[in-house]
Amino acid sequence: MNNMKNWLAVFFVFILMGSCRKDEANIPDDLYNSWEVENFISIESMSYAKDNNYSPVITFKKDNTFNVKLDVNNCGGSFSVSGNNGIKISALFCTEICCDSDFSTKFVSKLSEVESYSIEGESLILNVRGWGMINLKRN
Repeated sequence: MNNMKNWLAVFFVFILMGSCRKDEANIPDDLYNSWEVENFISIESMSYAKDNNYSPVITFKKDNTFNVKLDVNNCGGSFSVSGNNGIKISALFCTEICCDSDFSTKFVSKLSEVESYSIEGESLILNVRGWGMINLKRN
């Protein structure tokens, strides 16, 4: 009887360990790429006109860090991904060389408010609750 209990305990431990790994595997490798900001889908998006000659680019790395290339400055930080495509972007820092466009500045200011993402083909959508979405394309 004790042998049966030991086997059941080992079985449950393996099931629990396997389910943890399963959650980590839900992060699509597609996220770990460079993405060019296409536009904002928001009521106030008209206030932040995009320069057709330049788009900010964000690169998500497998070590849970990211880099952002703006018009002039560079930014970076860390992120974490949770179930159901949740994402939290934090520890944001930027150089302050000079004057990025209003579009780039708005993009960076909204990163810490992103709550979830979705990937559809070559597009990445970052969702900001109560504000709208940031639409990006694979770079």
